[in-house]
Amino acid sequence: MKKAVFLRIVLTAAVLALLLSGCRFVQVEEEERKPVDYTVVERRDIPEELSRLMEEKKEKEFQLSYETGEDLYLAKGYGRQMSGGYSIQVEELGESSNGIFFVTKLLGPEDLKEAGVPSYPCIVIKTRKQEKPVTFRESSSPVKKESEKGEKTVELKKESMQILKEKSRAKSQITFDEDFNVPDAKPDAGRLIQNKGRIIMDDVRLTDGKGILTGNLQVDILYVGEERGIVSSLTAKLPFEETLNLKNIINGDKMCLKWEIEDLTIRLIHSRKLNIKALVTFCATVDETEQIRLPVALDAEEVSVRKKTVRFLGLTVHKKDTLRIKDEYTIASNRPDIASLIWYTMDVRGLDLKPEENVVKARGELSVFVLYGAEDTEAPVQWLEYSLPFSGEVECPDCTEELIPLIEASVMHQSLEAKPDVDGEERILVSDVVLELDMKFFREEEYDLITDVYTPIRECVPEGKNEVLERLLVRNFSRCRISDRIQVKETQGKVLQLCHSQGKVKIDKTRIVENGVQADGVVMLKILYIIGNDDMPFYSMEAMIPFSHMVEARGIRQDSCYQLKAKLEQLSAAMADGNEIEIRATVGLELLAVAREPVFIIEKVEEKPLDMKKLQAMP
Repeated sequence: MKKAVFLRIVLTAAVLALLLSGCRFVQVEEEERKPVDYTVVERRDIPEELSRLMEEKKEKEFQLSYETGEDLYLAKGYGRQMSGGYSIQVEELGESSNGIFFVTKLLGPEDLKEAGVPSYPCIVIKTRKQEKPVTFRESSSPVKKESEKGEKTVELKKESMQILKEKSRAKSQITFDEDFNVPDAKPDAGRLIQNKGRIIMDDVRLTDGKGILTGNLQVDILYVGEERGIVSSLTAKLPFEETLNLKNIINGDKMCLKWEIEDLTIRLIHSRKLNIKALVTFCATVDETEQIRLPVALDAEEVSVRKKTVRFLGLTVHKKDTLRIKDEYTIASNRPDIASLIWYTMDVRGLDLKPEENVVKARGELSVFVLYGAEDTEAPVQWLEYSLPFSGEVECPDCTEELIPLIEASVMHQSLEAKPDVDGEERILVSDVVLELDMKFFREEEYDLITDVYTPIRECVPEGKNEVLERLLVRNFSRCRISDRIQVKETQGKVLQLCHSQGKVKIDKTRIVENGVQADGVVMLKILYIIGNDDMPFYSMEAMIPFSHMVEARGIRQDSCYQLKAKLEQLSAAMADGNEIEIRATVGLELLAVAREPVFIIEKVEEKPLDMKKLQAMP
């Protein structure tokens, strides 16, 4: 025989009881109550149906009573809070002649700097089943406490908001100037064609006041052999160890590290030795989350409050994750098989990251260029260029579509390999790219902030601290289209064909102008092309195309704060005539601007007797 299970959702203190004889209202009398024994239920011991209902209702404040067999379960949830560290105190579980009273109180984090993702504090207790209505109550009436000075204080009802503050910042530059010998297995170097560099981090350690970085600067070099014009490549790894001085950090803090190769120059000393010079800049920031508790209510009838409606930007989610982009491309049937990979470049273009329900959706395009050696003796070097659209997602608990994202993406790993097809021929290219995502999501919420308190029968002295909080001004995305022509300066003959073009956006300067942010920068280009010399056909050139663009931001002021990100969305190069190349590019500029407002946050209100002498002296 199945046990009957009853579920009651209690909405008000007045309980509507349905009886067999009809309907009647049962008034829960305020009379002396006696305590009732109970136990706090662990999450794993909560009945399955009750647990499901709690999960459905967790976003908002809820209260549930649930009966099964001889047991009565009472559940109280306080909805979404902006961080962890909350606890619930059971003030009372008591009964009168015609009702049960469950009184709870939400306690905020003891450490206001406690970090963490949003939480959903709730509590479930179990007691014996009784045929009485249940009244849920929040112990929110002002509680008068003794201050350290022996004066009475009134407790305020507060709402929590999580903000992100910069704890420490450091910047450092590493200079490389090293000679590198061409490996014995590689042909003698006759002429350098192109190079690329990237930073590979091996370890990042934080100790008290310091960040220790170890890794390698990996430099790839494409060159033409001194004999027979063989196109080849080599890789040099230059190790480094750098210490960043970061004030006030401790072991366990999280650091956001960015780097940029500002200059990379390769010089041919002779056919077996190269000189590599580079300048790498590292920027590190350590952020910390802080809980701000905003006073929004004071229920003491004899005390009046002044309120101000404000909107502030609070941190909802802050996490790091990785996005892997892996895909295959089969070369066309009219191309020879792949004997060896000589050179490749991969760029992520048009990356779009959007928050949705508990995930971040990603889409974009992977642009790949490959030079490979073929077994065909008539055309020993082949090249091809292709694009692979991709989409994916990253798990992100507590993300929603309406959040304001601030996401930094950087390439953590990239590789290209050849593998055989079903016939055993090397005709499939496998690209693998791993992006590291530093994701911050914000939500702008409205608060009725208490700014002052007053009562004619006592002197109320608000005490608190000054904070600087942020308000969203504008979030805007703009595109700058660039069109220009560049001269082919270095040439050993007429340009027959452009093989590949790649670019990078560098912002040199930004400034606030009327209703916008002006950005000045350059698109740095590398173009690989072929000339009519069959012995040494491959050449490369570098160029910079300047641009200036204003991103609209109405209402922005000189004291506003903003973050501007630039990315290359599209790039094309085409021959205009024998020695000119026409460049078309699209640069995407994403702006997030906020206003920083000083706010006095009342933390407590002390009550003092009126100073009668002072009152009598007033005009």
